[in-house]
Amino acid sequence: RLGSWSGNVSSWLDATGYDVIAARYEDIFANPAGCFTRLVQRAGFAASAADIARACEAAGFDRLRSEEQRAGFIERPRTSPQFYRAGTPLSWTDTLDDESRAKLVDDHSAAMARLGYDAEGGASAAPDAQAFA
Repeated sequence: RLGSWSGNVSSWLDATGYDVIAARYEDIFANPAGCFTRLVQRAGFAASAADIARACEAAGFDRLRSEEQRAGFIERPRTSPQFYRAGTPLSWTDTLDDESRAKLVDDHSAAMARLGYDAEGGASAAPDAQAFA
């Protein structure tokens, strides 16, 4: 049985024995190279700017969506026509109706706030990684 989004988020952020760093899609979308550099450094790896650029290109939304269309994607839920849907931050706010958006925020507001999202789903400045320690 799969749990909720909040449960998934908490299971990672509260995991003991792991040095967890959050990487929100909105932040990666806005600054892929900067975010990947931060993650690589935090993991203790060395990577050149060229290495980071290649990783960003390989993990880019358009490339992943194209690869899914070409070869499929095993993680795609059977009920979804595709896994890689929109590729833009906050696209759910235009996709869900008012009642669904309100329920989502009501059900997950604590986890959203912890990750720096407001009640409308907007992303403020990335939360301090120490908030997850």
